[in-house]
Amino acid sequence: MTERLFIAEKAAVGRAIAACLGVTSQGIGFVECGRDTVTWARGHLLELAAPEEYDAKFKRWSVQDLPINPPVWKIRPTPGPGADQLRCVAKLLRSGPSEVVNVGDPDREGQRIVDAILEHVGWSGKTSRMHVQAVEPEVIRRSLRNIVDNAKHVRSGIAALCRAKADWLVGMNMSRAVTKQLSGGETVSIGRVQTPTLAMIVNRDLEVEGHVKRFYWVIEADVAGDAKVPGAGVPTKFTLAHPGRDAPRIETEREARDIAAKATAARGPIEVTRTKRAEALPALFTLGSLQRQMNKSHKWSLKRTMDTAEELYLKGITTYARTECPFLPSEHRGYVDQTIGAVSRLPELAALAGSVRTGPVVRDSIYDDTKVEEHHAIVPTRKAAAGVSLSADEAVLYAVVARRYLAALCPDREFVTTSAVLLANGFRFEGRWQTTTAAGWHRVEPPAKAETEAPRISDGQLCTVVAATPVKRAVEPPKPYTEGTLQKDMDGAAKFIVDDVLRKAMRDGESRGLGTSATQHAIVETLKARGFVVLADGCLRSTPFGRSVIMAVPPSLYDIGLTARWEQALDKVAKGGMTDKEFMDRTSRMIDRFLADVRSRANGPRIVGAKVIATKSRRGRASGSATGRAGRSAGRSASSATDRSHRGA
Repeated sequence: MTERLFIAEKAAVGRAIAACLGVTSQGIGFVECGRDTVTWARGHLLELAAPEEYDAKFKRWSVQDLPINPPVWKIRPTPGPGADQLRCVAKLLRSGPSEVVNVGDPDREGQRIVDAILEHVGWSGKTSRMHVQAVEPEVIRRSLRNIVDNAKHVRSGIAALCRAKADWLVGMNMSRAVTKQLSGGETVSIGRVQTPTLAMIVNRDLEVEGHVKRFYWVIEADVAGDAKVPGAGVPTKFTLAHPGRDAPRIETEREARDIAAKATAARGPIEVTRTKRAEALPALFTLGSLQRQMNKSHKWSLKRTMDTAEELYLKGITTYARTECPFLPSEHRGYVDQTIGAVSRLPELAALAGSVRTGPVVRDSIYDDTKVEEHHAIVPTRKAAAGVSLSADEAVLYAVVARRYLAALCPDREFVTTSAVLLANGFRFEGRWQTTTAAGWHRVEPPAKAETEAPRISDGQLCTVVAATPVKRAVEPPKPYTEGTLQKDMDGAAKFIVDDVLRKAMRDGESRGLGTSATQHAIVETLKARGFVVLADGCLRSTPFGRSVIMAVPPSLYDIGLTARWEQALDKVAKGGMTDKEFMDRTSRMIDRFLADVRSRANGPRIVGAKVIATKSRRGRASGSATGRAGRSAGRSASSATDRSHRGA
């Protein structure tokens, strides 16, 4: 009889555990390790049933049947290739193991994936929990020594189930209500996080298009230093600007020309201040910061980074990907030399890693147990990537993660800030330069722009304005969202909340934004697939159809403050501060209010406009195509209408 049955979320994790336990035989969908057995899920093997599985009448969309609110929720096997694996896991559970170990990924969804299987089969025996932060032998062996009672984490899985049910209720009810009462004929998908995110993109596009072109002027002065001042050195020329950064702008060309004329040929002593400073390194990567970095530097989509980071984790060369923590546990101090050694085996990083290895700076601010909960920052493991077969994307992303890890072990960058101020006939001209004195972590992650050399000038040196020129500049309009900047605003969504109390509560709480970095990429992909937005020139732009949705639906459906309260409630459920019944009762009341809001707008504007679907041209670039077969297909797919991010599906 099996002593312990380990159920991992993914096959790669399961096989890595089996290797540490000692494989004695292989089965289809499981591995035997002496008296232990290891098996695995394939993402979500179970899902919430469709409305028509409660009552056949729900197959036809009718506002008279709303709200759809199951008194008892039904869970069904997820159709597809995972069905065979579910049967395999169920058979192993029914064989009567002494103990089951939940090895779902170390987050809410991972907890729920395995707990759902146990509930489905009716398992009531001893259940434990094991967290795996990296698929490397030493980490797994340590995890095997730190198995805990599953009851300590079950609330996290309950919160994940509450989220899924809330998304189901919003999607099924509001998509039907909006489609039947507000749409001009197209199916309209509404989602708890999806619709507020669409509103953010629409509002940004309207700001960009509504921008009124305005101009202002600055005066650029070519200044020459006088070499006759002792210690001033050779004569030098440099440029100062008026007004300074904190001064009011010059609004008219006439005023600008007048100032330039008065400043030209002015002469006087220059005030120079030099200050030594240090630039701390950027934080280690979370999934969100890694996604934003790759979107900015490599134009990768959030999904591309997520998928690639997941593959690196499963290959055992980087740590767990779905993390929002930029810190490391203190035990990782002991891994530094081995990790650098693993990184150094890549030829392109060998020299850098070697230079860092001679004197790594291990900071208390990074290795902090008090700031690490279920998972930690994304870093390389002690397994060398040089011996692993990597795709082109995996090699690129690994190098980015490895560089950031090496940078975190370097000293701060040290530099001198030189500030210069010259009064020219009463007008203040300023200049500012930085000069690096010790590169520190910049030698691993060099800046995109080269430094401008500071002029050789001394405090009190006499200087002359050789020429002063008015320069016309345009007020910059807001920029359309990229996937990276959208995600940043989703994380910082509190700034869009008008209510001061709720905004502060959202900023101070753990769930500070719309979705998490592990689900935000799925929201963006859904918006593109359903024709609400299109990727154009690297930016997310709302389609006429997407804009029409936001103009027609009641504001309650895209209220970020409401979504924030939802996320905070889910945090309470996970921590035991709210029961799942309380959460679902609140959600049901909210659905009733949403339905009333939609009914009140039934005579308002209709949802019309072209759907544009993000497609790929032969060269692999995203382009827009008007509604056709793809648009109609996306419309039909919206009937599922839930913000799901099923792993492994």
